[in-house]
Amino acid sequence: MGTMLWLEHLGLDAQNDDIRFLVIGDQTLLAQALETGTIDAANLDSSFRRKLKQKGFSVLTDATKVNLLIVSQGIVMTAEYLHRQPRVVEGVLQALIEGLAFTVAPANKALVLKTLTRKLGVLDPSALEEGYQEILTGLDRKPYPSLEGMKNIRRLLQAREPRLANVKIENIVDDELMRKLDSSGFIDRVYRVYGIK
Repeated sequence: MGTMLWLEHLGLDAQNDDIRFLVIGDQTLLAQALETGTIDAANLDSSFRRKLKQKGFSVLTDATKVNLLIVSQGIVMTAEYLHRQPRVVEGVLQALIEGLAFTVAPANKALVLKTLTRKLGVLDPSALEEGYQEILTGLDRKPYPSLEGMKNIRRLLQAREPRLANVKIENIVDDELMRKLDSSGFIDRVYRVYGIK
């Protein structure tokens, strides 16, 4: 779906322009598929873009320069579970927010870079630094669910499932616990503990 938004941004339409999508895998597999010629194009993170650009591949756009609204991650559960286990869900949110703070804390940069190297296989120090900077600028420190991002997902999926047009996004997104954590000062306190203002 993110790629479909990019195509729209570039003035392309998958159906009209005969663009076919293949499910290849994660960023590492997508980059390998590009290098071997299995696919012609991919939506990749900066560290992979940089590596492939050095090998002669063209980069059409840069995600850090354009604000395309989409939800790439979220916590999904039934309303019944949220109602029965609000403390568990709140604890998960607290842990994820602390993980975000840990990731962007300057004191943890070396560990974050080491993790990027291990998990993504990126060895080039320039590419690692670029990927790290992309995390710093792209990470939402207060990860409220984006209603506009969800509406874009619904719009993109309607071609395959027309009934989604009847789904009211406001009825399926619940940000009550995020608002509670934010208004209580929890989020700001966590970032302060990690030395972030």
